[in-house]
Order: sequence, then structure tokens, then C-alpha cells
Amino acid sequence: MSDVRIQIIRNSRLRLGEAPRTFDTKTQRYLRIKRPLLAFGMSNQLKAIYEEHQFLLEQGQVVWAVLVVASTDLFSKGQNDGRGVVVYSPHLHLHDELMRLIDLAEKMSEQRTGHTTDVHEKKLYRDVNNNNAWLVPQAVPTSLSDDNSVLTSSILCVRKHMPQKMLVGNCFPILAHPDTTSVAMLPGLFWPEDLLASWAPNG
Repeated sequence: MSDVRIQIIRNSRLRLGEAPRTFDTKTQRYLRIKRPLLAFGMSNQLKAIYEEHQFLLEQGQVVWAVLVVASTDLFSKGQNDGRGVVVYSPHLHLHDELMRLIDLAEKMSEQRTGHTTDVHEKKLYRDVNNNNAWLVPQAVPTSLSDDNSVLTSSILCVRKHMPQKMLVGNCFPILAHPDTTSVAMLPGLFWPEDLLASWAPNG
């Protein structure tokens, strides 16, 4: 991976600060995500995403993630947050292997609508393609990656936390922690200038 991308993830960690973290009132208002008032029919995993978000902000580790797929309306301006699926590694020392994650995400994106005989891939792609299925962090099948430290998970793409309030790039920092069953996108407030510039119009 290029020195620029290494520096981006390091600077993201520096801007967020060491855990445990606290935030002033203004910042906390920006960071807070509101669980829908009508929670009927909400999956347990989606509930966990809302419930664990504050913990991830305070205790989570910043690592690279690469988008596999996301709701199509997230790629344009809108009001609603939405679901994405990412691949990532929770191990900090692997942060310099972003290209490996990019290759894997592209492979999964291409294969998810095709034919596979591997039962583990079939189950994964069935969930990935179901916009109502919220995946807990889980190891990528060994048929796709021989590194069991690489995980895939659903993620809630919160518009107010994205620099353009929409998805622009496919690589971004997330917050992960071994004690949670979810991950969260690192809010744009903590993104370094190089990353913000790459998400700017015509960036």
C-alpha cells in the first residue's frame, strides 16, 4: 500500500485519539445516531448497531474497510441512512494491506450475483444480496481468503457522518472492537485532509 494510505489511517487514529474517549457536547450531538422510533420488525443485529455505536466511538479501533456493496440510493444525495457490506481486518498491524482488501471486495462484488458451488460462499452471498439481512462480523470463507483475520460485516452508512452525505469512495476507516457484534464508519469529523479530499467532488 502507498505511503499516503498508511499515513491516512494513522492520522485518522490520531485525530480520534486513544481509547477511552470522551467528546464535548457539540461533538456528541454530531456523533449521536438516533434509533428509529418505530423499531417493530427491526432485526436484532440492526438493534445492536444502534446500541453499540457509542461504545465503538469511545473504545473502538480504527482500521481500513472496503465496501463490497451498498444500497444504491446511498450513492446520491438523500435523507435516509442505509446498509452496506464491508471487508476489513481488525488487526492494527495489517493496516498496510489495504490493496489485499480491495482485491477481495472486488472479487466478492463480482461473484455475489454469479454461480458458486461452495456452500459457505452461497450462504454469505445470499445474506450480502439481501438488503434486509444485517450481517454480524464473520470470517470470510477460506475459499475467498486464506487469512482468517479478514472479516466481513454489514455497516450502517450514516449520511451525516459521510463528508458529502453520500458514498463517494469505497475505502474508508471504520471502528471495530472484539467485544461488539457490529462495526461503525469513522465519522468524517475525524478524517484527515487527504481522505476528505479524495471524497470531494471530482476528488
